[in-house]
Formats: sequence, structure tokens, C-alpha cells
Amino acid sequence: MTAINMFVQPKGRAGYIVADCAITDADGTLRESCAKVAYNTGRFPYAIGVTGNVHPVIFVKAMGAANIMSMKQLIKRLPEVMRAAMASATIESALAPSEAQLGLKGVAWDFRAKRPIGFVMVSDPIMHPGCEPFTFYETDFALAKWDGAETVADMIGANVDITDPDKFDAERDGLKLIEKQRIQPCTTLIPSVDQAVKHRIGGEAHLYRVTKNGVFAEQLCDWPDEIGRKICPL
Repeated sequence: MTAINMFVQPKGRAGYIVADCAITDADGTLRESCAKVAYNTGRFPYAIGVTGNVHPVIFVKAMGAANIMSMKQLIKRLPEVMRAAMASATIESALAPSEAQLGLKGVAWDFRAKRPIGFVMVSDPIMHPGCEPFTFYETDFALAKWDGAETVADMIGANVDITDPDKFDAERDGLKLIEKQRIQPCTTLIPSVDQAVKHRIGGEAHLYRVTKNGVFAEQLCDWPDEIGRKICPL
């Protein structure tokens, strides 16, 4: 499981991604700690968290080549970027074309709407039930759920509005959320990996804040996980 948590807070004039950095093998062994978010700090600020079995660096390269500079271009070109990244993964990561899966959760600043826009896009509906492949869905939040968590209320509390900065602090509460996700068992959605491995969140936890002025990133924590070993959250 990759922990990519996206939420926008229009009242606070910002959108956020809270993500871990663990890259694991199929058997759950920690291979490396790597940022899983592609971002742009120029004229069109965005941050996009990457899930699936396509290495984040491969997706970052594909985004850079696309040179997306507006919300309209993002919606139009993102499916092409995903397909290009998946095709590269079949070469660089030796994945079969049928095995490559990619899911995105992102935030972009929409200058026309004057607010942050949250969105998801997946290559396979199994990664986000109800979503058609390569289709842009606008949403105010999308969290990484663990086994048994049916609703957002199960994860952050029934009386907490994650889109309200007065009720959910991105840094403080975002860290609490991903710490909880790390210790909860979760069955991965990628068929080609060991389904018995329930803990894959680790490395570091990063927070990305998207505003009209750019993207600001910070490290929330650094877990004591060891390369070459399976993640032990406790």
C-alpha cells in the first residue's frame, strides 16, 4: 500500500498531499525511499501523488516531457502522460504491459476558478472503485484507506471536515493520519504482489502544499525502516 492522501481546503486557499516514500518489492521488502509526488512550481502550480507499480521517477519524467501549463492542458494531456509512463515502466522496470498499473491523486491551482482543485485518475478501476480508466475526476479529497475503513469518518473521525483548515490541520493532523495508516493492515490493490503483506508504508512522510504562489514541500517524519528488510510499523 502506498499512502497518498489528497485534500483541498478552499477556505485556506491551499490544497495538500501527505505521502510516504517506501518503494517495496513484490514480497514487501523495502527497496528504496523515494518521493512519490511530481510537482511544478512555475506558472501552473500542481502536485500529483503516484500509486501503483510504476516508479514515481518514471512518471515525473513523463510529466516533465508533457510541459503542462494550465488546467485545460492537465485534463487533456494527463491520460497521455499516464500511458507514456506505463509504457516506459514495461522497459525500465521489466513489467508486462498487462501488469503496469498507475493511480494519481493530485492538486492543481486553477487560476480561472481562483481555488485549488483536487483530482484523481487511474489506469484500472480496481485502484479507485467507481472511476473509469484514464478519466479525470474532480474531488475535494481522496485518502488511502486501510482494511476495514469504509468511510473517511472511520479514519479521521465523524465530526472532522478534512476540507476545513479550522478542523483539520494539514501538518499536525496529516501526520497523525499517515502514522495511523502505517500501522493499520491494508491489502494492496496490485494483483502481481504478495497479498499477505499488509504493511508497505514507510521511509519518510512528506507534506506538499499547493497555492497560487507555488508548491511548498516539507518532511513530516523519518521512520526507522531499513533497506533490504520488510517494514515493521511497530
